[in-house]
This record gives sequence, structure tokens and C-alpha cells, in this order.
Amino acid sequence: MEFDQSLLYTSPDSTHCGAVLRFTLETGRYAAQTFFAKLFTCPSPTCDCATIGLACRPLAATSPDPGEVSADAGVLWLDADLVTRKISVRHDAPPDSEGFVQAVEAEIKDSDWKMLTDYFRNVKLVQLEKVDIAKIDAYFPPEVTEEGLMCGYQDVFPWSCQWTFPLGKDMWLMMDAYCVQPGCDCTEAALSFFNLSAEQSTNQTHSKPTVFLYFDHVTGKTRMDESLPGSPPVARLMSALTETYPTIRQTLQQHHHQLQQLGRRLIGKRRRSRRRFPFLGGNSAGKATPPQPAPAVRLPPPANRNDACPCGSGRKFKKCCGAV
Repeated sequence: MEFDQSLLYTSPDSTHCGAVLRFTLETGRYAAQTFFAKLFTCPSPTCDCATIGLACRPLAATSPDPGEVSADAGVLWLDADLVTRKISVRHDAPPDSEGFVQAVEAEIKDSDWKMLTDYFRNVKLVQLEKVDIAKIDAYFPPEVTEEGLMCGYQDVFPWSCQWTFPLGKDMWLMMDAYCVQPGCDCTEAALSFFNLSAEQSTNQTHSKPTVFLYFDHVTGKTRMDESLPGSPPVARLMSALTETYPTIRQTLQQHHHQLQQLGRRLIGKRRRSRRRFPFLGGNSAGKATPPQPAPAVRLPPPANRNDACPCGSGRKFKKCCGAV
């Protein structure tokens, strides 16, 4: 089996359906039969599901417009999980769908899965371009809403663009995070850089960023936070990133603005003191009204600022109580 992509398209007025594929099975009960499959995806850009629905109809039963696939008895409804690469039958599918699933699973190729994944990501990017932040159903991780930590853009929009770029002989990945607390007017993005080539050689995946820095998307200035030994200079990293994505600065501004809008909507109007998000600089200091402190015993600082903070937060002392 091989998908014919000549009919692959995305309807301009839809962000979750409209693509049509044609394929012919080669073996088994459905050998030499050609099918049209209309593709459906979840309409929300914040949903982390990775499933494409396929409404398949035999060619003989298809109307002149292959895009007109309706939920009648002639439709075989399948779900393709792009992560596990498994195909399942829907609960309301006809009785003979199970055999059809087995036939498709036996013949689908790696190139077909890649094509479906690429299409799925493109649909999600279209959804993200059209998203209405004021109405979107979204949520922040608990550590963002409860502890005031920074929020990764992919934590909210899991299928947003992956910032990969070459540097020398290696491939790198950048991930961005922002402060979303109401009342904070910072303009910094926390950028984590991962050396994908090094991770492949050690069988690790995003265990720890090779370089972690703060980039002011308004002024264009950077300040280093952490860097593993042997890491390239920050200027070289940022130059390689910008060369691959010339509009990265404007995109980071947009990401921050979107998450700030969600922060005002989802977190509320309360302001947090600087103590609640020590990863930030001093932009919000003095603007928040700190709560009255409760009597507490002051713990002695550790011998090394990189040791765990004695308050029990799990963070390094220099990024927790030592930042105040």
C-alpha cells in the first residue's frame, strides 16, 4: 500500500479536516481495492493528542467529489496514532472494519506514517495561526499557576514549531519559556538549547539543556545562566538560530504576548512577589505587593550556591532563596 498524495489538500476554511488521500491495498481480502480516505484532526491547537481520523470509502462507492465523505454504512472509520503508529477501529465502525484495520496496518509504510505526521503538524500550525487567545480552551502546568514559574510555549501549544537548526556538524533544538504572571512586564524569553547530535550518541532525550540563557526579545540582549563545558559561545548559537529563522525575534515576542494574555485570563489579577519566580530579573520587583511574612526559622545557606536550597523547593540555592 502507498498513499497517493496527489489529492492531499487542506481546505482553506477548515483547520481540522479537508485532506483526502487515495490508496490501494495489495494483499488479503481487500487486494486490488482502491479507497479514498478523508482525514480529520482534533480542532484544538492546545490538545496533545496525536491522532488522525480516517473516513475510508471504497472507490466504487465514492461520489465524484472524493472530499464528500459522510458517516454512512459504507464508511470505514479508523484512528491512526502517530506516536505509537497503531491503527484502531472506532467504536461506531461497521463490523467488518477490524479486518480492514489489519489489512491497512500490514501494508502501511514508514514513509506513509511520516507523511501523515507532517500533515498533522501543518494542520496544527494552521490552527495556531488562527487561534483566538481570548476564547481558546487552555491551561498552564501546576508549577506555573501555583508556584509562579516560567511556562514553556510547547507546554500550552504542544504542536507548535520545533526550532531545530544546524551549527557546525551538529543539529540543535531550541525551546522557549516565559513569565506569564499578571502584573509582570518583563520582555525576556528563557531559551534552552539542546545538542541533538550529542543526545543521539548518548541515547538521551532533552535530559538537560546544553545551554540555558535569557534573551530580551525587545532589546535583543542576552544573558547567560548555565552552560555545559565545551558548549559553543552564546553569540554563535544565537547567530545560527537567527540564520535559520530570520524572524525568530518577532516570533518570540508573539509567543510571549499570547502566553501573557492567557496568564491574565487563567491566573487572575493577583500579583506575585519576586520571591515567587526567582528565575526572573528585577522587572517585577517593587510592582508586586508582597504578603505579610509569617514567623519562620531562617535556615543557614549551603556551602555551595549550586547545592539544593535548604527550603526544600528542589531548586538550586542560587535560583531560590539565594536569588532574593
